[in-house]
Amino acid sequence: MQKQKTAKKLMSFMHTMKKRILTLAMTLAMILALIPIMVTGATGAVTLSIPKTQYAEGERIWVTVTGITQEMINNNNWIAVYTVGGDTSMYHDWKYVKTVGTEIIPLDLPKTLGTYEIRFVPQFQASHGHSAVSSTFSTVANPPVTDDIGNYLWAGEWNTFWGKMTIRQNGASVEGEYESHNGRFEGTVHGNTIVGKWAEEPSYLPPREAGLIRMWMSEGGNMMSVGYSNGFDHPSSWNQRSGAARLTALEAVPKAPAVNDTPSVNIGNATVFHAAAIDSGVAVSWNGFSGSPLGYRVFRSAAQGEKGISITDFAIKNTTSVVDVNVEPDTLYYYALYAISKEATASGDPEQLSLISEVVSVKTKSAILGDSPSILSGGKTKNVILMQLDDEYMTINNGSPKLVDPDEKGNSRGTKPILINGRTMVPIRSVIEAMNGTVGWDAATEKITLEANGHSVQMWLNSKDLVVDGEGKAMDVAAQSVNGRTMVPVRFAAENVGCTVEWIDSTKQIVIVFYA
Repeated sequence: MQKQKTAKKLMSFMHTMKKRILTLAMTLAMILALIPIMVTGATGAVTLSIPKTQYAEGERIWVTVTGITQEMINNNNWIAVYTVGGDTSMYHDWKYVKTVGTEIIPLDLPKTLGTYEIRFVPQFQASHGHSAVSSTFSTVANPPVTDDIGNYLWAGEWNTFWGKMTIRQNGASVEGEYESHNGRFEGTVHGNTIVGKWAEEPSYLPPREAGLIRMWMSEGGNMMSVGYSNGFDHPSSWNQRSGAARLTALEAVPKAPAVNDTPSVNIGNATVFHAAAIDSGVAVSWNGFSGSPLGYRVFRSAAQGEKGISITDFAIKNTTSVVDVNVEPDTLYYYALYAISKEATASGDPEQLSLISEVVSVKTKSAILGDSPSILSGGKTKNVILMQLDDEYMTINNGSPKLVDPDEKGNSRGTKPILINGRTMVPIRSVIEAMNGTVGWDAATEKITLEANGHSVQMWLNSKDLVVDGEGKAMDVAAQSVNGRTMVPVRFAAENVGCTVEWIDSTKQIVIVFYA
């Protein structure tokens, strides 16, 4: 009997300790889920951070990735959304890292309730099912309302599966109607997502004539998809309809005015500006800077006294050093640093720049490491074409969205503008045809011919050679086939047929202006 009592006491003690350990582990897991998680390994130190721990189903999450190196970009490292505990091969949405230093990357969450995490995946580990880092959060049925109402207003008219839909918006609150059965809805905005309820005649009551609704806006702001349920019980999956297109003009969410939004921004001066030849190109750096511009641009020229071109299509931010990899070996270049006091606008107003350094010269090495064609990501009426990174739609003069790369039947191929190593690559046919121009392709020589605005441009796949109106020129990048589609550097293609090309850094939009 005494042995039995001792055994029971021991079992009770072990059970109590097991519960305490389990409680401690759960508490520790909850704390870790609320802070960024860092990994250090052969590819360097990377930190992932997210602004919230609770999201709506399908909401777009903006992940801040810091510690990105050029090696990670070259090795096609990526981040993705996973169900917690899920295998590395079972991701939901993903994107490559493309910017050295810090990059803010959008990912779309699953349209189901659950607990998820973001993982940074080195390419060499992906095939073995191992991720390098994760951060935990949840999608919930009724997420808390925040100040995040996305980049674009929902207000206006939309062409949907249920006929024309009208949306009115006041901050995070929305309401509206649609034509089918005199339907109506209301809800709240969470980033790119509306969480709300719908109802229709005759009864406007559940389960057949009322229920829950979710709306998801595309990254470019001109398209949306809708999910709904019959009745107010939360569904395990949504009835979904996609392809709803905005009919009225796209409007950005108004931002509070800031000093950096005005031309009077303090651009300051760089006391030291330095360029040096390295194995992979030219390393450019600066310090002693006292101002607060919107960003920087480094311009490169092969001729002394000329401004040349920006070495990146996007503004340089959060760093004072870059590497120009798009150079030729054994060539003398001239570099200068400019501060951005006002970014370009969607109406075609140009970016405002100020020179803040001396011009420095540098001669590249006789051989450039990795020097090969690369996928890179520069009485008439004014016309504006808007494209956006990772968005398969574009607009012309703020009209209805059009596919960037439709197939012969007008359906999507899924092709989107991409940015790699600082250059924007696009399928150019839709851009040229929007100017009433033509695009020719010679399969035998892999030659692309662009005819628009009275200009003729010829370029070749995997070649930096360029012929403009019969005159030989050179690009610092080459046209290349990406997933079976011919992608060309938009700046070189468009500017040589008489267009101007601008970059809006805050929205990742490419603005192409032409007159016809």
